[in-house]
Amino acid sequence: MLLKIIVFITYSLTLEVTCEGEYYWRPWTRGSPLEDAITARDHRGISYIVEAYAPNLGIFIGQAFVHQHQINISAFHVNTTLISQKSHALKVLCSGNKDTLAWYPTTSHVLRNELETSSVNPVIGGQNAQDDILYIGKYVDTLARTIHFGSICDSLLHLHYNYNNVDKIQYHYEILISNDKCNK
Repeated sequence: MLLKIIVFITYSLTLEVTCEGEYYWRPWTRGSPLEDAITARDHRGISYIVEAYAPNLGIFIGQAFVHQHQINISAFHVNTTLISQKSHALKVLCSGNKDTLAWYPTTSHVLRNELETSSVNPVIGGQNAQDDILYIGKYVDTLARTIHFGSICDSLLHLHYNYNNVDKIQYHYEILISNDKCNK
């Protein structure tokens, strides 16, 4: 198991996954923001969708702002409780053709049927230690006027994210989808 985790970390930190112009992950660096990154803007500024590794838990989705190189993510522990984890190993979601990606409003109750019938093609954001696939989710808090990125675990299908060092769960959210499937 330890060897599997070490190989997984090494692979995820060194590989730049591409999907013929759809989306890919690039290392988050201290330089200027990436022009091809997928972003959102609220009153806090421009934020980026990042993939972060939580030791012994897997890769999860988080949100980073310019010049932020460590984030708290909401990660699932084996007993399905949320745990805030800090991560330094970040990758940012990018796309050479952002028109192939869209935010699709849904709920945790409806998404199961949409996935089973292939009516949506979600962007893969990571995988936890229990081999659950994680999709990329977004929640817009209209009262606070904030946007939050997080993980949607395929076994539970709710969005979990970290905001102000507090783990949050949403059942109504948007999931990032692609118009085409990646053939890798």
